[in-house]
Amino acid sequence: MEQEFKEKEIKIDSFVLTHKSDNEYTGFLETTEPNGNFKYEVEVVSDGETFQWKVKEQLH
Repeated sequence: MEQEFKEKEIKIDSFVLTHKSDNEYTGFLETTEPNGNFKYEVEVVSDGETFQWKVKEQLH
């Protein structure tokens, strides 16, 4: 995944998660991209060994 971000010239500035419930987390991802700086809302689910995450929406 890190290589994919580098190839697209995306730098992760901040990634913060807050525990929502059992194995669910919500948070924010802040990036610097060729078109500017962006902030995204993300959701993460973990089973203790692996995790899945998705970007819910881009915030302003």
